[in-house]
Amino acid sequence: MKWLLAALLAGLLTGCGAGGKADGGSEMKVKEMTIQIVGGTAGKHYLLETVTAGREENGKAVLPEAKLLITDERQETKILVHLNTEYTVKVSEVYAKDLDEFFKKKKSGAVLTGPLLKTVTFTPQENTNEFEINLSGIDGSS
Repeated sequence: MKWLLAALLAGLLTGCGAGGKADGGSEMKVKEMTIQIVGGTAGKHYLLETVTAGREENGKAVLPEAKLLITDERQETKILVHLNTEYTVKVSEVYAKDLDEFFKKKKSGAVLTGPLLKTVTFTPQENTNEFEINLSGIDGSS
């Protein structure tokens, strides 16, 4: 639980500066893209935990970033990403339809996630608009 709170705090702190300049350096390139689950079970929502490692850009430090996302009915979600930065995404089934519901139920002590289904990495580029995560055969789906 502590790691989850730390990850959320790191995401909030770094999210405030998204698209800004890193300590007066050159503009950091950020864009919105879609993460799509393919081969998942119809009707299920998935929790995506995205994490980046800290890195250096133009001689300036870029803090690590962590975000929690929940897929919609189409099993996709939008995310604001830094270009040319490696993202690690952990996918689990979630028993909530959105983050508001997730945190409300979490406060009451409910178990809201299934086991980790898959961990993948990707590095968004200028021409990256969508990233697909294939769960075929992993969570009992076809």
